[in-house]
Amino acid sequence: MFGLFKKKQPQKIEPPQNWQQAYDRRIKRDLEYMKKSLVEKQSNYIEDMMSSRKPDMNITNYIMDALTFAFTRHHFDLQQAYLECAIRRAELVLDRQHPNWHNQHWPQDLQPLYYSSIAILHAYSTAWYHNKEIDTAVLNQHSKILFEYCLNPDYTEWDDDYNQSWYLIAVWDLVIAGDLDTAAQAIAVKKRFKWVKRFYEWTKALIDHLQQQDLSQDELKTFFDEPFDVIKGYRWMLDDKYDYKKGYDRADLWFVSTDMDLIRLRLAVLRWKYIEQKEVEDNWTQVLQQIGDDEIVP
Repeated sequence: MFGLFKKKQPQKIEPPQNWQQAYDRRIKRDLEYMKKSLVEKQSNYIEDMMSSRKPDMNITNYIMDALTFAFTRHHFDLQQAYLECAIRRAELVLDRQHPNWHNQHWPQDLQPLYYSSIAILHAYSTAWYHNKEIDTAVLNQHSKILFEYCLNPDYTEWDDDYNQSWYLIAVWDLVIAGDLDTAAQAIAVKKRFKWVKRFYEWTKALIDHLQQQDLSQDELKTFFDEPFDVIKGYRWMLDDKYDYKKGYDRADLWFVSTDMDLIRLRLAVLRWKYIEQKEVEDNWTQVLQQIGDDEIVP
């Protein structure tokens, strides 16, 4: 009898397992809010960057939102609107006359990281927005600055997962820029990449294969797609096995300690250039549609 008055237990909602479920269960729910908030975000970019303590993260968040729409393959108009928000903010920050470069609002020791990271994000964003080729000169210049930053003990601790990840990503940017020789020199640095070990070893081997041209195109595709088939899925890095706080060892996992969707963006561009062997210009939709639930169709 008294069982009739028992408090109902909340129904457990299973987390999304793929990109379509992510869209249905999370993005749809917030879609109207995202549309309404865009009006303010498109107009307040000056105040937004004046108050921002981490300008690189501010810009990254807009790009991540745009990538979410790209990977779920919905709402091209919102994708472009969020990209435009990122580009406007990046252009503002890349002006060296911006007050926050001079008033210590952005700390001196973080400024090289902020500026070069934002310059690279701007290069990807503008190329994607306009469906053009990426400015490889920007990637080349600022990757090298990030190498110096990551290796400078006055700024960073090498034995840090973020630092090792930033360095590795800068190597990928150089490969995208086509500078394999400098990328090979950078990845050969006498440092231990314990946090990103598997991706480090894969990157080192990838550069060697590209330089030596010792694999057939089919063999190179098989090699490249080993991690790519993992990272293109929605659940990459969301499962417990990636959480070292729960006692898991990430040494043998495809782990990078930065924003997942920016990793997907870079690896999709790498794959398009070196596996599909096609131009990025005029093909950004196809480049990013390599990420998703479907099998890749050349």
